[in-house]
Amino acid sequence: MKGSFFHAAGAKPGQAKCPAHDRRGVKEEMLITARGKEGGDMSELEGGVNPLEENTAEFEEETPNETTKLTAPVETKLDQLLAALEALQAQFGEKIAVDTHKNALFDEMHQELIRYQNGILDKIVETMALDIIQMADSTKRSLRLYEEKEPSEDNYRRLLRVIEGIAEDLDDILYRQSIEPYQVAGAQVDVRRQKIVQTVETDQQDRDNLVAVRVADGYEKNGKVIRPERIKIYKYSPG
Repeated sequence: MKGSFFHAAGAKPGQAKCPAHDRRGVKEEMLITARGKEGGDMSELEGGVNPLEENTAEFEEETPNETTKLTAPVETKLDQLLAALEALQAQFGEKIAVDTHKNALFDEMHQELIRYQNGILDKIVETMALDIIQMADSTKRSLRLYEEKEPSEDNYRRLLRVIEGIAEDLDDILYRQSIEPYQVAGAQVDVRRQKIVQTVETDQQDRDNLVAVRVADGYEKNGKVIRPERIKIYKYSPG
């Protein structure tokens, strides 16, 4: 029993030590052992691989792969968006070209319509001008003829017929442009086709607001009134 204790404490057999001294020796050996272990661990940390550094290196190696995995879908979406924008831009350019062509055609048709309308108007004016010129020539010849005649009742009637013929010639000119004279039938006033230019007093109440005198014919073209008929109407005034 004693030999075992001495051996554990580091004493040789047969050599006696005091208990306090033995306890100090054991404690020192334990400290030396612990320090040696720490020194070995530190040596491993200094000369070997640090676990923390190893984990950090692994994280740094894995991080780019994880970033690539995250950014790949975003890049794909951006590529799709750019392709869609390019397609939309191409369609927009095509539509602008088509609209420009349509506008050019519309402008050309509009100009052609204006030229056509102006041509028709010019033709109408020229036709009426020629008719009026012919009538003016005829009127001047009649004037020169009657200037040489002596005033008489027969010549006066002939002159009236000439003037009546001038009015008929003018109506013919208008007729060739589909413009015709008209008179509203009956004594009742039609305000849509007649215009009152004067009133005539009457003591007969039943004539009030009826047509008294037809001053001038109305003129219409294809049923549309160009100028209403001029009339005078009766206005009742008690005597």
